[in-house]
Amino acid sequence: MPLLVLMLEVAGRSSIQAGATSLEMIAGGKGMLLPGVSGVRRGRVTIRVGTVGLHACVVGVGFGADVTIVDINPLRLA
Repeated sequence: MPLLVLMLEVAGRSSIQAGATSLEMIAGGKGMLLPGVSGVRRGRVTIRVGTVGLHACVVGVGFGADVTIVDINPLRLA
């Protein structure tokens, strides 16, 4: 079980990086930057709560993105 938690942590942390890469024009994206630049709104990321989502949230905030966390159980968000 501890190995699974480590794998989920890596998946969450790398998911934001993969998403940011997909937003680049060279990858067929819109050419957006997650942290934004002066005069341009930051990229928005929506993440579902869970082990992967928690680590994705940490990296998304670190990148400077506007992060929203969602879940169907409001008690998990508290």
